[in-house]
Amino acid sequence: AALACLGSLSNRFLSISLRRTLATSSPSLAVAAQKVAVPSGSATTAVPLDDLKKDAESLPAFAIVHLAGKQYKVRPTDVIVSDRLNAVVGDKIRLEKVLLVGSSTFTAFGTPLLKREAAVVTATVIEQNKGAEVVVFKKKRRKGYARHKVVQNNITLLRINDVIIDPEHF
Repeated sequence: AALACLGSLSNRFLSISLRRTLATSSPSLAVAAQKVAVPSGSATTAVPLDDLKKDAESLPAFAIVHLAGKQYKVRPTDVIVSDRLNAVVGDKIRLEKVLLVGSSTFTAFGTPLLKREAAVVTATVIEQNKGAEVVVFKKKRRKGYARHKVVQNNITLLRINDVIIDPEHF
C-alpha cells in the first residue's frame, strides 16, 4: 500500500508531495515516517529530510520549467524546441523558472516557483533556426477579398544537460 507524505515550509509557501511504497522500503523508513506528527484530519505524514536527500541523489529527476511563455517537462538529454532565445549556439544556459521537480518517489512544487537553489536545470543551445511554415489565409466570401501569407517563426533548440535537486533548500 502506498503512503502519501506531505510536508510544507510556511515561510516560502512551498509544499512537497511525497509518495512512498512501504512494502518495498526499509523498516527504518516506515518507523521514521510514523514518528512524525500527523496533522489532524489528514492521512498524510512528513518524510525525514535524510531520506529525501538519498532519493534526490539516486533517482533520475524531471522538472517543469517556464521558458518563453510556455511550460516544458524536461529530463536530462531531452531536446526541446522553444521560441527564439537571445543566446549563441553552444552557450550553456540555466533555466531559472523551475515550477516543479520530482522523480518516481517524490515531487516538489513551487508556489509558483521553486527557490533558485532548490533546483538547477541547465541546457545547451543546439541550434537557432526558423520553424515550419505556417500558412495564414484570410477570405471574405462574395467580396473578392482573399489574402495568403506564409509565416516562419524563429526557434531555438535546447538540449537539457542536468536536472539537479538540492533538498536542503526546499
